[in-house]
Amino acid sequence: MTQTITGELILHGVTNEIEIEVQRGLQNGQLVVAGSTVIQFADYDIAQPTSMSVVSIEDHGTMELQLVFAKA
Repeated sequence: MTQTITGELILHGVTNEIEIEVQRGLQNGQLVVAGSTVIQFADYDIAQPTSMSVVSIEDHGTMELQLVFAKA
């Protein structure tokens, strides 16, 4: 099942509201929630990475998450 969740992400001292589309399901009796979202570096006052040996570097990164919930 897929669902969109919202929250606040703090990076480099900057807070922004984000939405992440997550998938959830049961695996081996555990609830697993996984998703990803694109983070624009400029939105968090993070300078775009540079390198002398790479032709180009993106102005964003991907944040991925996986949460596993199990009965205690």
